[in-house]
This record gives sequence, C-alpha cells and structure tokens, in this order.
Amino acid sequence: MSLKDKLKKIRDSSDDSEINWEKNKNEWIDSVNCLFKIIQDEWFSELKDEGLLKIQTLPINITEEYIGKYSIDKMEITYAAGSIVFEPVGRNIIGGKGRIDLFLNGEYGKGCMLILFRENGQDNWCLVKKQNRHEQELLSKESLEKVIEQWM
Repeated sequence: MSLKDKLKKIRDSSDDSEINWEKNKNEWIDSVNCLFKIIQDEWFSELKDEGLLKIQTLPINITEEYIGKYSIDKMEITYAAGSIVFEPVGRNIIGGKGRIDLFLNGEYGKGCMLILFRENGQDNWCLVKKQNRHEQELLSKESLEKVIEQWM
C-alpha cells in the first residue's frame, strides 16, 4: 500500500461522523459474554462437570460516560474454599477496548485486570497485574489457571 493510499485510509476512517456508542456498548457486552462462555464451556467444563467448580453469571449495572447505564453479567467461579470474581468495569478505557477486574472474593487489591484488545475484528484478552502493569500476558486457559492457582 502506498503512502497516498494509507493517508486516504486514515482520513476516511477518522471522518467527523458521530461515534456509535450503542454499537460500542453492544460489542463490549458480546465480547464479555463470549469470554465467559469460553471459560465455562471450554476451559473449565471438565472441572465444572466433576463438581470441583460452580460457575454462575449474575447481572450488574454499569454507568459510563457517553454510553450511559447498562446491564452486563459478571461471573463467579466458586470452589470449596472461596470464589473468583470476573467483574466488568467498562468499555471506555485508555489503551484498550474494555476491562474486567479479576480477583479472589474478598481480596480485590491483589487481583488482575483483563484488558480487551481487538485486532482484525478478533477479540484478544490480556492479563495485566494490578501491582505491576508492565507484567502482561495473553489470556489463555493456562495463564488463567496459573493466576487462580497462585491465589489458592
């Protein structure tokens, strides 16, 4: 692609048209629901089936600038000695397309953040430590298990 083509593409993608906040909100909700479905139905389905974990989603309300108030699910993974909470914070964040806080119930300060990045229409979630935001890794079954194991 030539410089001229790139400049045209940038100009056309950054026109003065209004941002569709409703679309952004719905994409965010869909991304969160998709992540929760993957965790429940793929990554932890065996543990759930064996009765080692109970996974549930519960509706919460979030109010964000430009988007307003909306309902979105949070997810709790309960095991014999406690529970892990996945709580969406919001769509409008700096440096990403959304954020979910991940923490051991009662230990909010020691948790992680899941930051959503979207590349070529595909969601990518990144685990970011709250204590050291430079420690980041792509979310996978293995990286999530590692974080949860550290908390147990």
